[in-house]
Parts: sequence; C-alpha cells; structure tokens
Amino acid sequence: MNHSWGDQAISELGDLVPEGVLVGCSFAGGLPSPDTLPSEERPTKFLEAQNVAVEGCLRNLLKEVGIESGSVLKDESGQRLWPAGFVGSVTHKATVVGAVLAPTYLVRAIGIDIELLANSDGLDEELIMPEGLPVGCDSRDGIVLGFSIKESVFKAQFPLTSRSLGYSEVRLSVRQTSASRYSGSALCSDGRLFAVRAAILELCVVSCALLPAGYV
Repeated sequence: MNHSWGDQAISELGDLVPEGVLVGCSFAGGLPSPDTLPSEERPTKFLEAQNVAVEGCLRNLLKEVGIESGSVLKDESGQRLWPAGFVGSVTHKATVVGAVLAPTYLVRAIGIDIELLANSDGLDEELIMPEGLPVGCDSRDGIVLGFSIKESVFKAQFPLTSRSLGYSEVRLSVRQTSASRYSGSALCSDGRLFAVRAAILELCVVSCALLPAGYV
C-alpha cells in the first residue's frame, strides 16, 4: 500500500483487533489525475474507485480466512452478509480502506473506524461527547478520538439491533494505556457494553469496538 499514513493506520488497526483478521489498501494510485476530469465527474470517479477497493479488500479478506472464492454481499438494508461463523466491519477514509473478519466463537459483533485528525473542526464536542473528553487528550485529539470510537460502536451494534443510535446514547469510559493507545468500554442506551480500543496516530485516529461472544 503506497500511502504512508494509510500504512500506519491499517497496521495499527490490525494490532487493535487480534481477535480477527484485517486487510487494507489504498486506491490513490488507481485514481485519474483531477486535472484530467471535469469537476462534476470527480466525486463519481472517486466513489467508483472506492467501491472497487472495498470489494478487493473483501475478496482478499475471505482468502485470508480460507474462503477462496465468493464475495460479501449486502442485504436490502445495505448491511454486509458476512460468511457463516464470522462477523465483520468495513471502514474507509480518504483513499484508505480497511476490512476485518472475526470468528463468532470469539466476537459477537465488531466495528472498526478511521478518522482524520484534520477533520476535527467539523465536529461538535457537546453533541458527540456530552460525557466529556477522555482524560489526557487535548480538544482536537479528544473529539476525534471520541467520534471515531462511537462510530465503531455504531457499526458493531447496528447489525444486532437495526437501530441507529445518537452520540448521547453511547457513553464512553476510556483511559490512556500507552503514548498513543486508549482502551475501555462503551455503554449503549440499551445496556450493551462494548469493549473499545483506539490509537491516536500522527494524522488520524483508528478505533474498534467489540462485543464478546456469549454476550446477550
């Protein structure tokens, strides 16, 4: 993957989810130069390249768990139909894509997320983190950290509940465990308690949320 911050993000994200298998890629090299396209065509070309990259990652992910052919289809609601015995999640940010599969004997639900720190200006701290920012984080890093973790929780819980939660319906309790990493829990309004892990990198935040196998 010829994309330095993307390499770092995917590597770190893989370390955060040892319960599963994660693959990632960058589709930056497959995009035509913006100068060669009319401005109105650029979003469409970007989405086309992103979709191709996601599907490629998913095929590689299936091979990593021993499924040599097939694809991960979607149901009518747009949710991925993961292979029997697995749960999974997909994330994409800019030209970086990541996908994870975890066996259901270890994990009942999983969600992953990547967010760019440069996007912090567009985030409302009071809306996203009414419980307050994690201890030790400055305002920029803390809001992106909280946003990313909650996004990973949303991805993990929706296949279980078919319900879209608001940010105030997920309460984080996380602590710093190393220079860049955080871990803790996320309590949802329905009582489900997710384990959450995240890392603040130079240009982005990566996070995951997991519900252990056997959790009702």
